[in-house]
Amino acid sequence: MYFVQSRLLPDVFIFYKNDYTDEELAYAQSFKDTFDIKNVLSDTPQFAKDQQKVIENIKERPINDYFIETNHSDVCEMGSADVGDVSWCVPTAQINIACYSIGAGAHSWQWVAQGKSSIAYKGCMLAGDVLYDATKTLYQNPEMIEKAKAELKTRLQDNSYKCLIPKDVLPHISNVE
Repeated sequence: MYFVQSRLLPDVFIFYKNDYTDEELAYAQSFKDTFDIKNVLSDTPQFAKDQQKVIENIKERPINDYFIETNHSDVCEMGSADVGDVSWCVPTAQINIACYSIGAGAHSWQWVAQGKSSIAYKGCMLAGDVLYDATKTLYQNPEMIEKAKAELKTRLQDNSYKCLIPKDVLPHISNVE
């Protein structure tokens, strides 16, 4: 929540915004055209502050090219990420960057097919720029880190991280010398 309120990630993202060529937009559109727009619209981000802007972007653009402001919520959305365990121990923030056309779902052929495109490359580079600048800002403003740590401690309310993997369970590694 502190990182959301501080606008650390949104302000950095807006500064580094990607620009796409006409060829890249046409490429993304060719993938977007493989999806039923009704299905895509049914999967809009729940917590977007401006749902109508998200809907218009989905209808009119082949790729999401703006920062979607969200309302903070304690409601858990299901997904897969490595940050879950870490977020119990240190304050975390997350940003999602478009690396593929609107509608391309995780693990779909459309997602995989776009993985080596210039759009994917630009998305990865934008993510790196945003993370670098956010890290630099935190390094230069250690009070932001302390505020985030204090908030995490308050939010956890004396709850602590408990690994669900028993201590005696080891990775299955064979033939390691």
